[in-house]
Amino acid sequence: TLNVTFVGGLARFEDLSIKEQGFYSVTFTADTGLTTIVNQTIVFDVQLPVALPPDVIQQPLSEVAGVALGGPASIVLLDSYGFQTESQRPVWLVLDASNASFNCAAQCLS
Repeated sequence: TLNVTFVGGLARFEDLSIKEQGFYSVTFTADTGLTTIVNQTIVFDVQLPVALPPDVIQQPLSEVAGVALGGPASIVLLDSYGFQTESQRPVWLVLDASNASFNCAAQCLS
């Protein structure tokens, strides 16, 4: 609850902030001395910005070809405060062998 005073018929709530994502509405209550007036905003959605890129929290483990990778490989989306988001956004995984290095495997087998 935050109280401000009308100035020239206008009440300004300048330092409002919401740190949690979700759906909210705000209820305003004004006491005129004779009656109490209540008005509520429409529901609005608060979304936190996501820190990019996503953090890898579990690297895929080496496996034999044709077998599911151990791990499992996992990423997490964090908001700007460092908290895990409740995001329901789709995530795509792209397997890229162009950056792989096989030097160690070839040397270890000889």
